[in-house]
Amino acid sequence: MGFILNNHFTRFHFLFSDFTKFHKNNQKGWVKSLLVRDLCLPLRTDKKDLCMNRHLYALCFLFLLMGCTKPSMKDELDTYERDIEREPKATYELLKVKEPSTSEDRAHHALLLIKAKNLAYIPLEGKDTLDVLNAINYYRKHRDTERIMQGYYLLGSIYRDLGDAPRGVEAFNRVIEFADTTDASCDYRIMARAEAQKSDLQELQKVRPQAIKSSNKAEYYALKARDTSYAIQVAFGTIGLHSMNGNNQPMIKRVQPLIQKCMDEGDTILALYQSIGFAWEFLRIGMEEEANNIIQLYEMYDGTPYPMYFGTKGELYLAQHQLDSAEWCFRKELEATDWNNRQTAYRGLKKVFELRHLTDSALKYATLQCEAVDSDYKHKVSEDIVRMEQVYNYEVEKEKVRQSEVRQQRMKWMAELAGLVAIIVALTAFISFRLLRDRHRRNLLLQKNESERLKTQLAEKEKELAQEESKRREAESRAAQMETNVLEINTELQQLEHEREELHQVLDALKGGGQSDSETSVNQAERILELEEQMRQKDKDIQEVEKEVERKKKELFAQQEMMDRMQSTIEEYREEAQSMENYGEGVQQMRRQLKEKKHATVRAWMALQKQVVKLHPTFVKSMREQVSPLMEGELRVAMLIKMGFQPSEIALLMDRSPQMVSMTRRRLYMKAFGKNPEDLKDVDEWIKGT
Repeated sequence: MGFILNNHFTRFHFLFSDFTKFHKNNQKGWVKSLLVRDLCLPLRTDKKDLCMNRHLYALCFLFLLMGCTKPSMKDELDTYERDIEREPKATYELLKVKEPSTSEDRAHHALLLIKAKNLAYIPLEGKDTLDVLNAINYYRKHRDTERIMQGYYLLGSIYRDLGDAPRGVEAFNRVIEFADTTDASCDYRIMARAEAQKSDLQELQKVRPQAIKSSNKAEYYALKARDTSYAIQVAFGTIGLHSMNGNNQPMIKRVQPLIQKCMDEGDTILALYQSIGFAWEFLRIGMEEEANNIIQLYEMYDGTPYPMYFGTKGELYLAQHQLDSAEWCFRKELEATDWNNRQTAYRGLKKVFELRHLTDSALKYATLQCEAVDSDYKHKVSEDIVRMEQVYNYEVEKEKVRQSEVRQQRMKWMAELAGLVAIIVALTAFISFRLLRDRHRRNLLLQKNESERLKTQLAEKEKELAQEESKRREAESRAAQMETNVLEINTELQQLEHEREELHQVLDALKGGGQSDSETSVNQAERILELEEQMRQKDKDIQEVEKEVERKKKELFAQQEMMDRMQSTIEEYREEAQSMENYGEGVQQMRRQLKEKKHATVRAWMALQKQVVKLHPTFVKSMREQVSPLMEGELRVAMLIKMGFQPSEIALLMDRSPQMVSMTRRRLYMKAFGKNPEDLKDVDEWIKGT
């Protein structure tokens, strides 16, 4: 019993895999193929099998409910994951339109979508937390620590964009908690970024010592991950935090070596940007020489005049009391549209005019600076309002996550129950399936043998038809030769009659002449006897020729009768061959459509064209050469006429009126010969003879 059940389960395992394969390839007619090949359902509707077919179709419906699921997107999502850092914006647009079906794909898709938004600098929203939390819960069940770390990192990024620093710090801490540093494949890269993000949020919370500590950890993890460029970037941030905390020693000791190391790594843009920023910091604490060295380093490597460069250069000129150069730099910085740059430029110009003791101009630029500060403040306040409006009630979101998990569990139980019911029904009907499959195979074998027999008979009839055609041509040749002989004999007969008339004239002349002397009379009598003998001979020859003519006429009449019989036999062979052609699949399908009074399907047209090409290999090519251009509808009409269908049948098969079919036939003739046909029968005869 166990062996039988095992075989049954194996059988239906392959059955379900076939459902998935057919659905994935999106093949037409896959249900029918599956029923015929795997379930072996006969396409019959007789009363004997009707009850059994109902059970089988009900079973197939259950299989469809269980097997018609979308294919997995794992390979496609892996491809997106490889390209996400190179093309985040394009990847985000592609991921937005995807609809994963399986739980694994949904979790992976959610992480990739939020990651693409984050990399493309698209602000993350509160509603994104639901998808990320679902993904984290899924990967927790499967103990995938790498995905869990990614999920908590993205969750912290969402809280960061929402302005919720405490929850963001908590999420980034969870990234570090789930990291397994004892494993050689530990992802130190994401740990470094989590610590750096946590440092930024702690700075927003005004806890700089904790922010400095997190930044140092980020630099350590980046070096562990061998991400030197990011380690340098984090080190610059750490120096900035120390400076804001009142400790300038790290800036004095580490800035220039870090900038040089950054140059060695090839990250020139970052090095130059940091050069300008730290030059400003050196000016702020009164270290003009160090600021000048860093600005000269910038000018040596690039020297591109960014607005920040002009502001920093202007401050350096102010520190060196070069007021004209400082004013020029601040006015160049004023050309930028950024609020922060305008504030710096106005402040610098105010200082310039204060040092020149021009109070009115200094007051003017002080007023402009206040307006720029107010405008910047309003902009930031509006951003904070929008950010606060996006904050969700996280307790409601947790309840949604719990309800989603309950629904998924319920669906899983229902799917398992449906699978159990389907297996029980399948095991019950297994023996019936085998019997029906054997019957179906037997029917297919009988049909195949019958088709082979008909093909053999058709070949024999075609061979006999060719032989009869050859005999008919030979008989026609003999009849033509006999007609020529009869004409020659008639000519000879006319000549003999003409000679006989001449002999009669000579004989009459001799008999009517006078008798001058005895010797002449004797000569004339001999001449008359000779001529009479010649006339008798001529009459005898004429009688023989007339007999020969009669005999030839009888032979010619018999030959013509034999030719008529051969022509009748050839027509019978042709009719029989045509009837055998109608056993082909294409014509049979068309006849079935006519019997059911339905229009021809695409499959039926393909089968008909295949049969026409097989039986008449040059027909389609000849029609295309004679009729240019040959439309698809015109070719179908021509093929149906070639296979012996009537115009009314053609109209039904093509879903057209008889008048439209007649117009199509006339159009074919007009394209081929340049004139309208006198009768539509001429069109049909032309097509059949092509």
